[in-house]
Amino acid sequence: MWLTNSSIGRKVIMSVSGIALILFLTFHGCMNVVALFSAECYNWICEMLGANWYAVVATIGLAALVALHGHQLRLHLLPEAPHILRRVADAV
Repeated sequence: MWLTNSSIGRKVIMSVSGIALILFLTFHGCMNVVALFSAECYNWICEMLGANWYAVVATIGLAALVALHGHQLRLHLLPEAPHILRRVADAV
């Protein structure tokens, strides 16, 4: 599959999954800001997210993106790890 075999494909995977993770953090940060101003609105948001099927699907999709992002990161960093460690050891 070209997404995992080419460097451009791996960058696409990393960027899409990274954007999804940033949106997740932004959304939850905004929810927490709402909690500072209105307990009623925060409770409404929590009820809305807990009662809808798309929130469950989004959670499963986010978990898949986290796993994919971590897998791509591991594939990217592990081959270079000995070189990085050698550079650190040479610098000291």
